[in-house]
Amino acid sequence: MVQDDKTVYKNIQREAYEFGIGRTPIFSFSHENGSNIYAKLESFNRFGSIKDRAAFFMIKKALNDSGDSIRKVIVEGSSGNTGIAIGNIATALGLKAEIIVPPAVSKGTMNELQKTGAKIVLNREGTNPVSTEGAINQAKKKAKENPELYINLYQHGNEANTNAHIYTTGPEIEEALGKLPDYVAIGMGTGGSITGIGKYFKERDKKIKVYLIQPDESSFIQGLRNFVSAKDKKIVLDNIDLIDGFLTVTAEKAFGAVKHLAENYGIYVGHSSGANYYGAMELARSSGPADIVTVFPDNGIKYREIYLSKNIFSEEAINRLEEKAGRIPSGSILMNDEFKF
Repeated sequence: MVQDDKTVYKNIQREAYEFGIGRTPIFSFSHENGSNIYAKLESFNRFGSIKDRAAFFMIKKALNDSGDSIRKVIVEGSSGNTGIAIGNIATALGLKAEIIVPPAVSKGTMNELQKTGAKIVLNREGTNPVSTEGAINQAKKKAKENPELYINLYQHGNEANTNAHIYTTGPEIEEALGKLPDYVAIGMGTGGSITGIGKYFKERDKKIKVYLIQPDESSFIQGLRNFVSAKDKKIVLDNIDLIDGFLTVTAEKAFGAVKHLAENYGIYVGHSSGANYYGAMELARSSGPADIVTVFPDNGIKYREIYLSKNIFSEEAINRLEEKAGRIPSGSILMNDEFKF
């Protein structure tokens, strides 16, 4: 019997929760104008980031479409978190994966990639060492030229990426908050989280506004891309009607937000989370009292060398933060054991 996509995705949702992906806590921040910002703490997924959701859904959907048998090597271009998720999930499911990364990927990220069991390849094409575009193109090219050997999930255009958040992150937020937000404000990496969460809530109430957070064109924030300069943005372009506005953040502001979160709340995050926090706070400042939802894609452990080199934290401070990074911050909103969606 052929299952419709909704049934397939509901089954993947259930499997994701059984696998240890999803049901992450939410931390609430109060803004001086009466707004509340709710941040999903995605480092509490099984392999440490929000990309666990998309990777699991993409791999499971590919398995379903192939009759539960992928004999090819999964090849994907990634700057870190998606590669870590795909590598770990593929290994856990008995599949092979090859992750192509830009040459300037952080030392901590490379260490985590090498633990996954996947083959890690440095992309040597292109002139920008931090850009993922060359790695993405190399992965697509490899699969196109060797279709009998490789399968490219192409996270930047794979609807299972968006659906991961329609079937897990969005409903989890509504379940935990017990209400709908006024705004969704999330950075663009592949675009899966902003389109999935945005679509979920827009279908619940069309008045909810969705803002895309992006680095300015001169800033590098690992995991985020500028909408104008990004070449691979199919998911966002396919869902551009969901986007009500843009919030641009500099790398300096993102790093400052990382420091602020650590010193004031004891929450240790990556700099894409810092950008999301800063963007959401700016939106709160201009919107008047409102409920704003964002995500913190991962914690700061992979970025130790970056934070030390930029004097964001001392080594002693980082050691303290890393020691408690795996603990759920007190005051977080937790998921119910029985998830009703």
